[in-house]
Amino acid sequence: SGRPEYHILRSEVPTQDMPKDPVQNGAWWTLSSAMMMMLVCGTVYAFGEFSSVFKEEDGYNLSQTKVQLLALAANLGNYFVLDAGVLVSKFGTTAAMAYGCVLACTGYLLLWWSVAYESGELPFWCLAFFCFLYGHGCGCVDNGCTTELMGDFPDNKGNVIGCLKAYYGLASATIAIVYYAIFSPVKTSFLLFLGIYSAVMGVLFVPLVHRTRGKVDEPKDIVSRKFRLLTSGLLAFAILFCVVNILSQLIDELPGRGRVVWIPVLVLVCVGIVGMFQLARTFPGSPQPLDFHLQGNRGGVTLVQPVGRGVQNAPRDTSGVGMLCELDFWLLMLVLTAAQGAGLMFMNNSGQILPALQGHAGKGRVTSYVAVISVFNALGRLAYGNGSEALKGRVSRPAFLVLSLVILTSCYTFLFFLGDAMLWPAAVMVGVGYGGLWGVQPVIVSELFGPTDFGFKYACSNVAALIGSLCFGTLLAGGQFDRVATDRGESPYCYAPECFDVAFGVTAVCGVPALGVCVLLWARTRWVYDRLGAGLQ
Repeated sequence: SGRPEYHILRSEVPTQDMPKDPVQNGAWWTLSSAMMMMLVCGTVYAFGEFSSVFKEEDGYNLSQTKVQLLALAANLGNYFVLDAGVLVSKFGTTAAMAYGCVLACTGYLLLWWSVAYESGELPFWCLAFFCFLYGHGCGCVDNGCTTELMGDFPDNKGNVIGCLKAYYGLASATIAIVYYAIFSPVKTSFLLFLGIYSAVMGVLFVPLVHRTRGKVDEPKDIVSRKFRLLTSGLLAFAILFCVVNILSQLIDELPGRGRVVWIPVLVLVCVGIVGMFQLARTFPGSPQPLDFHLQGNRGGVTLVQPVGRGVQNAPRDTSGVGMLCELDFWLLMLVLTAAQGAGLMFMNNSGQILPALQGHAGKGRVTSYVAVISVFNALGRLAYGNGSEALKGRVSRPAFLVLSLVILTSCYTFLFFLGDAMLWPAAVMVGVGYGGLWGVQPVIVSELFGPTDFGFKYACSNVAALIGSLCFGTLLAGGQFDRVATDRGESPYCYAPECFDVAFGVTAVCGVPALGVCVLLWARTRWVYDRLGAGLQ
């Protein structure tokens, strides 16, 4: 009859949140806007850059355990975002984004106020609540952006999540540039900036996402070409951030604390960020946009689209509650708890691990160390997301979880035996191993359990990071640090490898059974990826 053939696709984006009048190339406007808001989300990783203000003797003078409890409060807010999942299902993705920006702004401004005007006066629970607020705001923005883009780029979930999460991972390195260029060495004003930035991003970009969101409407080759350009740009950003942060101590010795270098770097970063929006242009020679037709269903949308885009429905599509009854979900949670706990233990304690393994104060290197971890965190996300997409149909994504556990377990084993000789290599390994998890986790959840109620499912999977942070970062590492610091008479600081050696050893040992569970999950879910791979042929 000459009529095109069509097939059915379910999406992560709720039906009521789909625009009735789609904007051409709107998915790219949405992606660029979401990546701007990822800088808000990623500030949760910058805790190590300002946490020292809570240990000052003329202020709150907190122990390391209490500082880690503040980090735990931020992680609790960041990873326990079931309310964001409900918001997405009931009111759409932009509701979760707006809600998150408000909470992040409020939390950071209250922390700034508590340090600038009430230093040492507020009870500990107030500080913890403020950290929870900004962390929860970051988590809600992440849930809304991830859910939206998973639905907007159904053919390229690995690419879009890899790029999105990579920018998330680069956030603390980007924020470090802002700190050096404008605020160094005053960390109190830095908290004020984080609050204002969160509000500005929400005001500018949530409305833009609300207007432009929708399915990508370009042929697959054009979409792939744009993702290659975006990946190249993010890689260039990562290299730039790595170089300037490694050289930060030398730059700071220049007149004006090196602002003659930091300000041009900041300008270059801003130009690059604005350049992302060029992806929304129609490339020369592009064919006419594809025509999409939408129908409703219970948890997402049914998309009728031309055959040949290579998209398949998930072989298993359960409800959010139904996922909780699946053995594969709990195996995944065990794996993520061990792997993310290992990553977060190092990242949340990085400001203390550096001086402990060096045997003396960091002398300004802490910010650089945190930023280097951030850079490789981003590279891990970028590599895992894009790599898993390139190998789609040949290698199942849970194999990348196995790779991360191998990297993290090896890293902590080397740290335990080699000590400070592994200090900088460990920053690379933890960054890549932990960051890579986030490059595939959202896509794995969607592929294993389906797109229905995806916001809720994704929120449930994030609880693993919270549990891992509590067990490894707060109870294990924080507790050991305080005991050793007290015994050495250095509390609230500690300048010896034994401040963390037991934590490193226990984490390495825990990685071995977690690796076994991960291999079991990989084997149990091969049928899912066999069916997805068959649909690509």
